[in-house]
Amino acid sequence: MAITLGNTGSNWSSPGGTSIAASALNLATGSLLVASVRTQSVVVSTVTDTAGNLYYRGPNQTSGSARLEIWWAVNTVANASNVVTATLASSDSFIGVLAAEFLAVATQSPADAWTTHMSQATGGTITSNAFTSTVAEAVIVNICQISGFSTTWTAGSGYTIAVQDSSNVQMLQYQVVSALQSAATASATNSDSSTQKNSMVVVFNASIASGGGGTRGFAFAG
Repeated sequence: MAITLGNTGSNWSSPGGTSIAASALNLATGSLLVASVRTQSVVVSTVTDTAGNLYYRGPNQTSGSARLEIWWAVNTVANASNVVTATLASSDSFIGVLAAEFLAVATQSPADAWTTHMSQATGGTITSNAFTSTVAEAVIVNICQISGFSTTWTAGSGYTIAVQDSSNVQMLQYQVVSALQSAATASATNSDSSTQKNSMVVVFNASIASGGGGTRGFAFAG
């Protein structure tokens, strides 16, 4: 079974607060659920959901007036109206959350490669730093954010936008691949060419039954 996109949720809050909950999504058993949280600068303390899934902290980046974090849950417990909630260490002004479910991803330690990149007002297109994978069948998840509002995101070549928030600050795009990635990059374009943008990539392995297998473990600081 090839990796496919499941259901998604999102939310954007201004003036913000100490937590934010994405819109409910119908979550299947055994999925990968990726959550992206964007704050001004405050660290995310926890990510939880209605089903009680355990979330792992992925890469994070703070630059200028934005902090971007990626979290994920693997081998999920199903819930027909699952709400992903991010709780912050303290109150922040502008916060957003995206949630995207992927099916047929490895149910143990699926993260294979990752990279982050920040661009300070260098044009409309932001390109990630290079990444190299170790498993051929995988899904590349690329999360981008802009320190501005009401702009328009366009997916990069080969990518599909899965979800974005109502103010178009955060966007999550993905690409399912069946070949090893060597010094690959992910790009996306925003209609605002003069504002800071951030990009993060995590590559998740397919399940062994899909021809994947093998994992690489990462530990990420807060």
